[in-house]
Amino acid sequence: MSARQAVWGGWVALTEWPGITSASALTSGVALSASLAAAARAWSLAQLSIERGAGGLFGRALFLALAGFGFAALFAELGRACALVAYAGPGRRARRNPVWRGLACTPAIVTLRALELLLYSMLLVGVGLALTKIVGISTVRGAFAGALVTAPALALSLFVFAATRVAIVLAARGARAAPSLVRGCELSLRRLPSLIRLALALAVATSPFTLGALVLTIAAHHASPNAAIALELCRAVSLALAALWCYAALSALAGSDPRLAGG
Repeated sequence: MSARQAVWGGWVALTEWPGITSASALTSGVALSASLAAAARAWSLAQLSIERGAGGLFGRALFLALAGFGFAALFAELGRACALVAYAGPGRRARRNPVWRGLACTPAIVTLRALELLLYSMLLVGVGLALTKIVGISTVRGAFAGALVTAPALALSLFVFAATRVAIVLAARGARAAPSLVRGCELSLRRLPSLIRLALALAVATSPFTLGALVLTIAAHHASPNAAIALELCRAVSLALAALWCYAALSALAGSDPRLAGG
């Protein structure tokens, strides 16, 4: 399957399940808006704790940020899992009851996302420790050394991102977390050019949603507080629709692969 066919297959999947697509996008939008609101409140509490020198307020701010992000991420993953199960492909048992199957697949998807964030954190810590060793180097040599340090970590991060996206799609098809990640790594290495072409095609196809989100962001900064909340929610829904289209196209590409057609 070509990149253009996968993008079109993703769009067909989105329109074939309008109810689940709308519910998932709205769920992701509400979760994103709630997490941003929790982060803003936590930041204000952290600033207040620094001004007053109160450690209790800083603890409350940290708890609010972690709890808000955690619940919002879980809420968004539940809606996304139901949509991904629905997009899994024709003739699958999961398509007859995507809500319950999506709830069953959510633990595997959350596990994959948690592992992905852990790998990113480890790479970030490693790059940070390495960059501290080149602080005293001259500007040109320091820039060159910094590029040499960050380039492998960036390449590995991109590979982890691609492999995890494929693994999430396979987990939505009913596979367990560990086999999904192994197959995701295998497909990312075996069909890297196809994935790059798909990413470029999706960047063009989803540009109305992403550009619309940018326009809504600019409009929210110049609107009244109540209108800004509605505009930010619409922006989050627009970005969620773009993400769902990307997942649906990737699911179509993975379903056409003879080694992954069985999930």
